[in-house]
Amino acid sequence: MTGVGGIVLKDDLFLLVRRGVDPKKGFWCIPGGNVKANETARDAIRREILEVTGIDAEILGVVDLCEFPPYGRDIYVTFLATHVRGYPKPRSDAVEARWFSANQVRRLKKITTLTKLLVRKVAEGDCCLIQAHTIEGTQEEAKQ
Repeated sequence: MTGVGGIVLKDDLFLLVRRGVDPKKGFWCIPGGNVKANETARDAIRREILEVTGIDAEILGVVDLCEFPPYGRDIYVTFLATHVRGYPKPRSDAVEARWFSANQVRRLKKITTLTKLLVRKVAEGDCCLIQAHTIEGTQEEAKQ
């Protein structure tokens, strides 16, 4: 199964949610979830960000790909996104949703390791953005 996460930026702030269910109940993390059947990973992360936080976000690209066996997922894709509209409201399995500065994220005690690592990398510019895309019309292209 494929899981997705979103590092959502608003100026220099990062959107995090505090989980209300296991795994990692009570921990802060980036919003995310699972890709549904017949859904692209990009569509999944936009949906998950909206469902979990009430924030509409524009997806910029992929910043991380992680094998994530502890939670039964084969692959966890992390996207970088920017805030388009909305105010953080915890929904779904989140009990809190808020904007944090990178310094505030560094000081959080109950935060997932992956979230802390990815926020630090994005804040320090220590990552590269890979464009996510789909291949459409491959049959027509193959004929040319």
